[in-house]
Amino acid sequence: MGAKFNNGAIFAKSIFRNGANFFHSEFKSGCVFHGTTFSTGVVFDSATFTRETDFTDVEFGTATFSKSVFNGPASFEGSEFGSKYVYLMEEDIPDHIFSEGIERESVQNCNNVLGNGVFSDKIEDTSRVSASFNETESNDIFRFTDINSKYYLTIPNAKFHHIELDVEFENHPCSVAFYGSEINGGVFRFNHKNSLYEVPRTDLGDVTIDSKQGINPFRNLFIDNTSFYNFDFFDNRDHLEDIRWEIDGVRGNEFTQESENKETTYAKAKLGASDVGDSLAESNFFVREKRTRRQKYTSRFADSDDVRKKARYGVQWALNKSYDIACVYGESPGRVVGWSLFCVGIFSVLYGIIEETGIQPVEYTFSVGLGQNETLNITIWGMGNLIASWQSFTGFMFGGGIENATPMVNLLSSIESFIGAFLISLFVATIVRSVDR
Repeated sequence: MGAKFNNGAIFAKSIFRNGANFFHSEFKSGCVFHGTTFSTGVVFDSATFTRETDFTDVEFGTATFSKSVFNGPASFEGSEFGSKYVYLMEEDIPDHIFSEGIERESVQNCNNVLGNGVFSDKIEDTSRVSASFNETESNDIFRFTDINSKYYLTIPNAKFHHIELDVEFENHPCSVAFYGSEINGGVFRFNHKNSLYEVPRTDLGDVTIDSKQGINPFRNLFIDNTSFYNFDFFDNRDHLEDIRWEIDGVRGNEFTQESENKETTYAKAKLGASDVGDSLAESNFFVREKRTRRQKYTSRFADSDDVRKKARYGVQWALNKSYDIACVYGESPGRVVGWSLFCVGIFSVLYGIIEETGIQPVEYTFSVGLGQNETLNITIWGMGNLIASWQSFTGFMFGGGIENATPMVNLLSSIESFIGAFLISLFVATIVRSVDR
């Protein structure tokens, strides 16, 4: 506790049969713990590692690195976390001092160590947490690969310049939890079906997502209110399309958790995609953002007892749904073209149903050669109604219309002209939006 290692500290293949405490220690010239065994656990809280740190192939037991700082490269490759022992009882320090007959002044200096350390069982429930890296800071490469952990690894409010992550858990469901952390770059590897990483409220930078064949990493990555900076969505497009761009929760693999901030999650993902110029990802996250907003209107409508609020939420839901149906929130010009063709076809049928329309009948006949001087003549009736429908559809925007029509046909033609003007305007807007993206 509080030790300073000015020269290199070498503990390679050492065995600590009881708990080890390196609280507030300084390793100024690097340290080597390669192959070391901590039978019970170890505390590195508030420790400073100035140069290279070697924690490869270490059996940590239950470990805490809270508020520790790594200024040089650190490697935990091939290490194991999780104590063989379960803490069944915990006692407040003042009660322990009184029961043992120890003077308070004698333990005043180590009060914080005991309060935060693993041996007083204050991390969380130590039977379910293998290691804690609360507020850890790494300013170089932090290699956390080929890790085996019995239970959860908590890394909240931490900062990493570059982290390489590959963890397998013995018990399910467990995860690596980066709540509120900042990750500027690195690699997240999903080589095991039970590898689960949580990044709520985390700033995720230039992180590469890597996985074995058959594993979709986004099914094992819990995103909630996560900010993306220089994150390459393009490299992960196949995985995102496989889950239909749904990143608002993790479902399956013995672990199910829904995002509590779905709309904000998609809004931040959309912004991150825009920053790196990925228009396809931006478009899909925008659509998901709008659809989650519609779900919010639905829940608010169901929960509200006020009639006026119900009416407002109902209208908002209807407008949102209509916008989605018409053009997928301005993201699908093809959807507008489809609705336009459908409208022209429906009105041409309506014109054909009416007995007296004033529409000049037109028939179109064309021939198909069958060989040996034989031809097949095909006649299409109702072309007059189809032409009239096209004229009405574009009449409001470009002029024209049906001449010598009956009042009923004039009414239908006016309705179609209004719908046509709306759909043509919507088509132009979606085209401009697509080009802008």
